[in-house]
Amino acid sequence: MRVPRVGDPLRVLEVVPYYEPAWAFGGPPKVMTEEARELTRRGHQVTVFTTDALDAEHRARPSGHSVLDGVDVHRFRNISNAAAFHRYRFQPRGMRRALAAVSADVVHLSELRHELAILTWQAARKRDIPLVISAHGTLPRRDGWTGRIRGLYDRAFVNPMLEHGAGFVAQTDHEVAQYVEQGAPADRVHLVPLGIDSPPAPTAEGSPDLGVPDGARVVMFLGRIHPLKGVERLIRGFAEIASAHEDTWLVIAGRDDGGLEPARALAAQLGIAGRVTFPGAIYGERRFDAYRQADIFAITPIHFEETSLASLEAASVGTPLLVSDQAEVPHLEACGAGTCIGAHESPGPALGAMLDQDLAPAGAAAARMIDDHHVWPKVGERIEQVFRSVS
Repeated sequence: MRVPRVGDPLRVLEVVPYYEPAWAFGGPPKVMTEEARELTRRGHQVTVFTTDALDAEHRARPSGHSVLDGVDVHRFRNISNAAAFHRYRFQPRGMRRALAAVSADVVHLSELRHELAILTWQAARKRDIPLVISAHGTLPRRDGWTGRIRGLYDRAFVNPMLEHGAGFVAQTDHEVAQYVEQGAPADRVHLVPLGIDSPPAPTAEGSPDLGVPDGARVVMFLGRIHPLKGVERLIRGFAEIASAHEDTWLVIAGRDDGGLEPARALAAQLGIAGRVTFPGAIYGERRFDAYRQADIFAITPIHFEETSLASLEAASVGTPLLVSDQAEVPHLEACGAGTCIGAHESPGPALGAMLDQDLAPAGAAAARMIDDHHVWPKVGERIEQVFRSVS
């Protein structure tokens, strides 16, 4: 293995199941794409191994090699695109062979429980290349039959990675504890806040139609509409305070991932269907136009997923946050940028308290928090330090 001299550019290989523009898979492809760009801007040589998965119906075309913003991107064709999107099964043709021949100073793996992780772990060990892992909220284990199956997988593959990996990147204090609890050496776990780009200017198309009256105040969720995202929890909380805040609407934006119809039904059952809108998925720079319309951005999942990228994006344009412990934003309350509630706490009282206040100071504090802790030039420096410490 080559040992880079102090100050030499690093040769970094990112391995991620999905990459730009696979935004339908949520935050990890966005984070890893932006990290690759930032490391390239910092003078490093970055290569990405990924698959051709984009969404339920589309693949990247053509697969193969391309250069995006100075990053060498290699897309390997999945045997089944449907299995990749709906079952999280990635079977990329030719990746095993490519990994066996790779030359890098450090490999950065996104997430743990997919076929690419196994291939990457095996290749990195064989070639004596340090492996750094970002779990991106995927560490928690499940109960029931699914949990038992996952336990068998973890004993065979995840536990050895956690025991022998060169470094681990955690977004929050909770994720630090999760790594250590599951076997990672504490001195190899690095707390690095999630990074984002500075927000773009408003788009020429203008603000998306959120389905609310002119002048209405908006509490917004934007993300996959999935039961684990806590959308029903948020609707119940909004119902508790809706009559006291008649000028406020709840907007649930995002693609349906199995939670849309139950959410609609719950809003109707609680008598607030006319105050809850579902404008659909909002992608690209237009999502920032949506965040700018919100008075509060809220995400209250019912499982631990660590920091939500959408919450940081909303904060970057000056929207205060309401989050739960399961979607912790480091520094949130210390910066005065919003409120964090407990894992089993209704969001209703916190929403009401925020709506009773002048939210402008919290919004300004939210934007400062992003500038101080989460923009890529600062996060990229931290990532670079982690990579140099293991290479």
